Amino acid sequence: MGKFADIKNKTEYFATKPAFVFIVCTVAFIFHAFAFDLAGIMTFAIAGGLCYVLFDDVRPALTLTFTAVFIVSTQNSPGYGNWSDYYFKPQILTPLIISAAFLFLCMTARCILRRENFLTAKSLIPVAVFSISMLLSGIGNVSENHYAESVLYALYAVLTYFGLYILFSGAVDRGEGLFDYAATLFSGICLLIATEIFYVYILNSFQPFGFLPENWKQCMRGGVFTAGWKGLLITGWGVSNVAGEMTVMLLPFVFYKLLKTKEVVVYELIALLSMLAGVLSLSRNAVFFGGILFVGFMIYAFIKTDKKLVFGITFAAFIAAAVVVGIILAKNSSFFVIFKRFIDLITQKREFSTGREKLWAVAARYFGENPIFGGGFAKAFYDEAIAFEHAGGGNFFQTLFHNFIFQAAGSGGIVGLITLGYFAYRCVRVFCLGKYENKLYLVCFSLAFAGMACFDIIYFIPHSAAFFVFALVIAEKSISEGKPQNNSKTEAE
Repeated sequence: MGKFADIKNKTEYFATKPAFVFIVCTVAFIFHAFAFDLAGIMTFAIAGGLCYVLFDDVRPALTLTFTAVFIVSTQNSPGYGNWSDYYFKPQILTPLIISAAFLFLCMTARCILRRENFLTAKSLIPVAVFSISMLLSGIGNVSENHYAESVLYALYAVLTYFGLYILFSGAVDRGEGLFDYAATLFSGICLLIATEIFYVYILNSFQPFGFLPENWKQCMRGGVFTAGWKGLLITGWGVSNVAGEMTVMLLPFVFYKLLKTKEVVVYELIALLSMLAGVLSLSRNAVFFGGILFVGFMIYAFIKTDKKLVFGITFAAFIAAAVVVGIILAKNSSFFVIFKRFIDLITQKREFSTGREKLWAVAARYFGENPIFGGGFAKAFYDEAIAFEHAGGGNFFQTLFHNFIFQAAGSGGIVGLITLGYFAYRCVRVFCLGKYENKLYLVCFSLAFAGMACFDIIYFIPHSAAFFVFALVIAEKSISEGKPQNNSKTEAE
């Protein structure tokens, strides 16, 4: 027993170090790149579950939990890219469900054992009310609105917000280093997502393993950067927009680490690569909001850092490398065609909303038809007015309204708007008005998330919304009776 305890303590000690985060992210990318989805997700789920119940420190478990979703590969994507049935095969789905259930039970067990953690869960009522309102969405037109189907989609959102809020609040302990750990984890995930975006470019450009479907190969045949390129930027767990948005919305935490640790070069490179990945995702949301975050924090970091020379040299070296790569590419006769197409895809030389105004008009119509409870979540999928959203099969996420306010109004009516407003008010109270250290980074993150949620569906996708919920929990645990909690001590110290 003593030997087991010794091994456990040494393992836990190692797993709480910043290096563990980057090791886990590296392993996740390997599973992702070689399409070992089942092995990777099961490994992370089981290991994470064991960490929840065996370790006193929750950080190793959270690292494994947050990174598991990014294992989903392009080749086995269930809803994008290949439209693979990989995740619907019984031999794949069954062990995944079992491992996910194991992770959930272990996480629940920790919440029960650490139930005093719920004392910090001050947003429980707003989150619960908002979640209940989603279940009520569409009441009044059951047959027309496919209410049963709408409830299923609503449950999906409820589990994302209410479920994750409960689990994070109960599993995560207060204490020094919580914010610093989160910043380390989010920085590692920033780099992981950016690397996966670069990898998708490699897959589509060079096809090194020969497993891409024929329509993908045709996209780059002859070196022509076609209109379909953005549609091929699929990471597996999300489309180009979601991937780009997620990597840039975590930038504030990268800059926190840049200023709080000695590894200035490491975190500056993560920031530069993440912003580059955001641009290469061809997501205008990522370019706009990421650009604001990047430029603002670059200026702030340069002013605040006492290593201005290292900071400046690293930035200059990165720019120089980019110029050299550009010169090399310019020798290719098709480079300028590719570059022009790239700019066109970024600027989208047409209406800014690129079809979103049609979605918003439908949301307004649903609100007018059923102002109390809205049209529910499923109705839009069958609406001929926005059939363009799911042409060719599509999936449910494509038929959301790409704006969280319109989503609340169109799907949930007045009830949805009021409960969303209540939840938003609570978030403002926590993030912006609460007294805690490192507020700047959480405020900027939350504003970037809200801004991007005005033009895309990240508010409804679990693996993007999870970061927002976790940030809310971190802020709450950093607030103690109106006095700031000391979270400034870094892991490096």
